[in-house]
Amino acid sequence: MVKDDLSVEPFSSAAALSFLVKSKVGERDLEEMDLSIGVNEVFGILKAAMMSTSALTIGLRPLITVVKEEK
Repeated sequence: MVKDDLSVEPFSSAAALSFLVKSKVGERDLEEMDLSIGVNEVFGILKAAMMSTSALTIGLRPLITVVKEEK
């Protein structure tokens, strides 16, 4: 499992659920998405990682915004 700060942990349902509980994320706050990440997105994540602890949120924001607009 890769977290927003790009830390990597073994993935299991129990670990993911524990993380969500610790983060106080509600069931209604979750949304499943399929994203294709290309070179531009990788560079966006890399740039965000150097300036923030929310690298995935910031680096993937353009993709997430486009997906939500299409729904």
